[in-house]
Amino acid sequence: MMDHADPLPSSQAETLTALYDEAAARLDSRLAFVRKPLPHRHEWKGVSPNATDAPDLITSCLTLQKASDLAGELNAIHAALAKGGLFLGVLIGEQSFHELRACLMEAEVELSGGASLRVPALPDAASLSRHLTAAGFSLPVVDRERVTLVFDDLSALMHELRAAGCTNHHAERPRRFTPRALFERAAALYTARFPAPDGGITATIDFIFLHGWRE
Repeated sequence: MMDHADPLPSSQAETLTALYDEAAARLDSRLAFVRKPLPHRHEWKGVSPNATDAPDLITSCLTLQKASDLAGELNAIHAALAKGGLFLGVLIGEQSFHELRACLMEAEVELSGGASLRVPALPDAASLSRHLTAAGFSLPVVDRERVTLVFDDLSALMHELRAAGCTNHHAERPRRFTPRALFERAAALYTARFPAPDGGITATIDFIFLHGWRE
């Protein structure tokens, strides 16, 4: 497993809409290193392609993010590939939004003496590697690239998280009303600890890339 750190230019890093485009571009750039021709490409959206016309390349750009059964999805992708085909996918990984997690947790501890899970759990590289192997992929590789996003403030970040569907669906998420004071305190902590050089705040995104072949 390899790690790469690569800040995203601020002109491209203002919203999570740009993040999807960046993920897709980075995923496509990896195909340049594949020497075998893979002309029949299928973008995975949870539905297997026609079994009589199996693709030799299946890609997934953040489409596995909300999969309720990630292992099952990878099994299905492996089965849908033609023999000798490649799967290449990207997800948002566990280290993403660590700044937000830390500030929300500290603010809640200060105000209530305890902390709740307020940012969704995200997949980790080790478990994804195990899933690839268990699904039957040969030569499985998992690696990551980190990107830095810039937002005006915590409110803008939270808005983009909701717009992108990155809200907390965990069964143990807090059900009670969240007081405004919590977000105000979290915003103050965030601004003080994670300022962007030219104004605003920074947020880290951890892209995790999956590669695997079907023999």
